[in-house]
Amino acid sequence: MEPAGIKQRVVFYNGVANLFWSVLNLLPIYIYCYSSVVPLWLYVAGAISIITLFLPRSVLNKLQLGSTTAVYHKLGVHYINQVTQNGTVINNLIRRKYPHYKVVGNTRQAIQLHYRKTYMFERFHYVLLCFFICIMIYALVQEQYTWAGILLLTNILYNMYPILLQQYVRIKLEPFVSHSSIK
Repeated sequence: MEPAGIKQRVVFYNGVANLFWSVLNLLPIYIYCYSSVVPLWLYVAGAISIITLFLPRSVLNKLQLGSTTAVYHKLGVHYINQVTQNGTVINNLIRRKYPHYKVVGNTRQAIQLHYRKTYMFERFHYVLLCFFICIMIYALVQEQYTWAGILLLTNILYNMYPILLQQYVRIKLEPFVSHSSIK
């Protein structure tokens, strides 16, 4: 049984991390879209991006970089995991007051739920990845190379690494997951 304050603390710390990364990486694309992108292009980019919400798990599994964590370690994904929601820094802060806290519970159901959530988060970041790419193409066509570079950098930080992080987490959870009960 979790103490009453643990959930609020987890939500607060993860919310702060989410707000920080979102503002840092979404503000540039917001500014660029608001100041420079014609509305029709925004609608087209949005429509194209939404399609990625419907990627089946089989496609996401084929897009996965590796079947072990080695390639993810080479790319530094484990470092990114330190400063994200439910990452090492946040977990250490929570464990100061609640030493037995774990992001993923010990039950099969908790592990499978967390495993399924990785696909949801991966789809979310694929939607944004696609949108950022569309807007970056627009910036390139408009010969706004500085903006294209900024969008590329924020896309890598806010979308590519989180996609890789979800794949990394799945690999780590894989030995504990019963695939017959995951829908």
